[in-house]
Order: sequence, then C-alpha cells, then structure tokens
Amino acid sequence: MISGGEPASRFTFGREARLLHVEYGEVFRRGKLFHSTSFLLYVLRDGESAKLGLVIRKKLGFAVTRNRIKRLLRESFRHLRPRLRAGCKLALVVKKEALGRSQRELEDELAHSLGLASLLNHD
Repeated sequence: MISGGEPASRFTFGREARLLHVEYGEVFRRGKLFHSTSFLLYVLRDGESAKLGLVIRKKLGFAVTRNRIKRLLRESFRHLRPRLRAGCKLALVVKKEALGRSQRELEDELAHSLGLASLLNHD
C-alpha cells in the first residue's frame, strides 16, 4: 500500500504504459504540440490507454543526469496517470531547463501541460 490507502499497483509504470519505439514517429507527426518551460509535450489521442515516451538528448548531461530526469518524469506521470483520460499517447522532449528541478516542480508543470491539452479528469 502507498500512503493514503492507495494500492501500489495503481502507480506502476509497466510495459503497457510505455510508448513503443515505432509509436514515437506517429506521435511526433500527428500529435499536437504543447510548449512548457522544461519540456515539449506531444499529444496524440487514440483508443488505447495512456502511454508515455521520453526523449532526452545526450548534450543535456551525463547518463546519471539524464536518467535522474527520466525517473522524475516517469514518477510524475505515475502520479497523474489515474487522472488522465484514456486514449492518449504522450511524448516528452526534455529541455535543459528541466535540469535541477524537483520532482514536485516537474509534476506540477506536467499537470499544467496536460490540463492545457484537456487530458486531465477533474475528480
């Protein structure tokens, strides 16, 4: 159990939540773009469950730095996933401004971007 009585399985990030390699091109070509301070958000609505893909360039830092940002963004997605409307593929292209941000800041920014894309349910 997660604090607050939430089942731990609700916050997983398994294979079904990951964007497949072949899906990235489709999301970039047909998806709608939303700009943010720390990342670019591409959104493609389709009939499947919510999926996330991350793109982070090597010039942003060493592997440790890049992996930390990916972990923080995946964690943010896990927290927001129960509020997401079904049927969207998301691709985040990380900018250098994301470096040094806390998980909470990235989660708030992602929530704001998803709100602009009309993808969050307001429970």
